[in-house]
Amino acid sequence: MGVANVNRASRILKNAPDVHEAMKADILTVRDAEHIQFEPEDVRRQAVEDVVNGLAVTAVRAIRQRYDRDPVPDPDAPEDGSADQPEPLHAQPPGEVTVSPTVLGFVRQLLGEIAFDPCSADWCAEHIGAHDWCGVDTDGLVTEWPGSVWVFPPPELADPFISKTLLELEAEQRSDPRIAQARRELRLLAGAARNRD
Repeated sequence: MGVANVNRASRILKNAPDVHEAMKADILTVRDAEHIQFEPEDVRRQAVEDVVNGLAVTAVRAIRQRYDRDPVPDPDAPEDGSADQPEPLHAQPPGEVTVSPTVLGFVRQLLGEIAFDPCSADWCAEHIGAHDWCGVDTDGLVTEWPGSVWVFPPPELADPFISKTLLELEAEQRSDPRIAQARRELRLLAGAARNRD
């Protein structure tokens, strides 16, 4: 955890120890915990419970769904609006493709939680619900991929992301037969993507 995240986590511990515990248990990200730390304790607990029970992918989303409002803002935030705010609910741009909730449900059954999405976008990050993500513009191809990873790149970037996925799988060097099967399927997908172009 970087120095900035340590400082943020310390502030969360001071303001909302229950949220800090949920963050330490990998239920909430630092960003998510930071945005709900000023809520009343009962609202915070309900938001965390909603995340644990799969009713919402983030605590911010849980508050929006349950109370139809954004989380209580930081009382010490500058009034010019320059403080970090919760990610807005983004609309899917026309022509962009995302995965159906049914398919995503099957993926979650297989992986459990999704720890990281290396090729997301603002408009789909809440839909996928990974604990951490980076946008295509922040180059998820050179970022370390921790834990269970969801990879669904835009079609024009399918080939490099499939190649990176194969490298990540080979780096695991596990004898898990699911990994061998995933490698075979990814090679087939990579070949199909190359032939499509």
